[in-house]
Amino acid sequence: MTQTVILSSHDRRKEAKSIIDAAPPNSVVKISAPKRTLEQNDALWALLSDISRAKPEGREWPPETWKAAIMHALGHEMRFEHGLEGKGAFPLGYSSSRLTKDQMSELLEYAMAYAARHGVAIGPVSSGPGPSGSSPPGTADGRDAGSPATPLREPASNLLDNFKADLRGKLKLARNKAEALGLIDKAWLLWRDGLNDAGLEQDASKIVQLAKQHAEGMRT
Repeated sequence: MTQTVILSSHDRRKEAKSIIDAAPPNSVVKISAPKRTLEQNDALWALLSDISRAKPEGREWPPETWKAAIMHALGHEMRFEHGLEGKGAFPLGYSSSRLTKDQMSELLEYAMAYAARHGVAIGPVSSGPGPSGSSPPGTADGRDAGSPATPLREPASNLLDNFKADLRGKLKLARNKAEALGLIDKAWLLWRDGLNDAGLEQDASKIVQLAKQHAEGMRT
């Protein structure tokens, strides 16, 4: 019988050890990284919807296609097949439900950086659409979900706020100082060009320094 234990506490680790001790010879133990969270999934679909409505680079893609394109850009295996009766291509391949928390964070980072580079206005994170691509009747910023995006250029203050929110998310995910510092550097590399183009390099650098000071206080 297959058993699964989430190592969320000392007691759960003890439980896992007892299961291993009681297992018959030649049993196989597999340890997997934690799967992506529902909150991460909600954030991703909200972000993909913002990108889809903005049509950056003239791409009139639904959220599912944007997800496939971003996953492909990050090296996940994807392919597209022709739809029935000439209905166009549709994406097949790796499902985001199989991503780990770290992989999902990387996916969100890439999508946010892409949005920043192309002036996509990112609204507050909401529940977002599900895999069907359907959106709720309205969005948190008051736009109708089916209406075209309003100004494509995100205000500088919003861009800086989104960068700060991304760093806060990284710090919450980090398990120790080294991991936190690495995630901060990674986020800075992804966001730097967009922030520099908006004339926010100095302000953003101060935010990075504050984030690193916080990370220095974390356990090693």
